[in-house]
Amino acid sequence: MNQTLSGLKPYPKAARLMDRQAEAKPYWEYRNLFINDAVVRKGRARLREHRALLNKIQGKYGVPAEVVVALWGIESRFGGNTGRHPVLRVLFSLSQTYERRQTFFRKQLHEFLILCHEEGWNPREPMGSYAGAMSQAQMIPGTLRRYAVDFDGDGHRDVFHSTPDVLASIANYLSSHGWKRGGLYTLPLKADRKLDALVVSAPKKLTAWSHWRGRGAQLAEAGVSLPDSTPSALIKLAERGAPRYHVVFNNFTTVMAWNRSRRFAMVAHELASRIGAQ
Repeated sequence: MNQTLSGLKPYPKAARLMDRQAEAKPYWEYRNLFINDAVVRKGRARLREHRALLNKIQGKYGVPAEVVVALWGIESRFGGNTGRHPVLRVLFSLSQTYERRQTFFRKQLHEFLILCHEEGWNPREPMGSYAGAMSQAQMIPGTLRRYAVDFDGDGHRDVFHSTPDVLASIANYLSSHGWKRGGLYTLPLKADRKLDALVVSAPKKLTAWSHWRGRGAQLAEAGVSLPDSTPSALIKLAERGAPRYHVVFNNFTTVMAWNRSRRFAMVAHELASRIGAQ
């Protein structure tokens, strides 16, 4: 390890970018970073192109094809942008200077070096994000080691170049974190400022729908109902005009295991819905 890290140049840009993350934007601005007509068209094309593969992945892991393709699109523009920052220098710099998450990045540096040994990579070659995520799935090293899969059977977890490995790795992560086959994701609520006292920014704990209904939450779609026992939470999203309120369920919180932002989880849902509506 000492030999690998010897002579590394600092990468101060990483810490600067860490403090300017898109998740801090209001929802209407955040959404526009990831969803537009061109992205939807490309997502639909990828869905058609890889339909047979995605059907196999969905059969094994239970994650709908459009959800897998949406995450692929959000993370790397369907493999077109896997990052331009040297992962080794990023992780080394953040492990030394980014005090808020220094322990985390030290662990990821260690995981990265192990991963390079396991996969036969030169540690100085992989490029990725300013936070050390890499590949078409933009996984951090520890996540990649645990959840990337060799779906094409060539003996390597190649989430940089192998589409089967990339898409199956996304599905495997979600399945391993509790994705429920055919489960609910989110439903819109009737707007009501009284809900402000009930919404949460990070819906980790789910409560029976009867709890929220008894405090005034109402589903926006006519004819749609939920069993009272359905585990759920309420969130609020900032729009240009009035805010939006949603009830979210297990599969929403599963995507939040991928990225802890509720904005990210909703963007994934909205992009998946548009990609799947063809």
